Amino acid sequence: MADTVLQNAISLAGITDCKVLVGAGAQTDVYYTKAITINPTVKTIQGEGEGQVFLVHSRMSGADVEFNHSVMDVSLWSMLTGNAGAAETGSTPAVIETTDFTGLVTFPYFQLQCQTTSVTGVMATGTVPSDAIFKLWKAKITGISGIGMSDGELMTISFKATALPDPANASKIFSIIKHESFVAIT
Repeated sequence: MADTVLQNAISLAGITDCKVLVGAGAQTDVYYTKAITINPTVKTIQGEGEGQVFLVHSRMSGADVEFNHSVMDVSLWSMLTGNAGAAETGSTPAVIETTDFTGLVTFPYFQLQCQTTSVTGVMATGTVPSDAIFKLWKAKITGISGIGMSDGELMTISFKATALPDPANASKIFSIIKHESFVAIT
């Protein structure tokens, strides 16, 4: 293995920033992200003959993603579910904002990037990266946790998504991007 400038064996803690991009729109902040988990989907086929397995072929075909955050950002949920944004009526001090979620729209694809600046190196050589970003190139929501309110507890909103190879970006499913000097999510 060739020597690299940045350490490859690193420990990451916390999430500093998170942004989502739906379609050709502008990136939107995802506030108070708690966790993101990427579970790669591996497709495997076996060649069999003469009573034995003589070949195994495996590749990543996508990833199942779980995402948790602590703030109900109605605008973000509206975008991620393909619904129209909020409509306001009335005037101050009696403004009413309504966001409708319908079953008539298809969820759009989106990109998601989560960043941490809490990076610890575990090797004796190489530079410890100043940040690391997990980037999903093309994903779509496939499940949403219960949305509601509970007395005395903060809400946690979660969704599940499937990330697929993005043909517009060399069939990338996800990337882990490390920077020697801090670079904000772009």
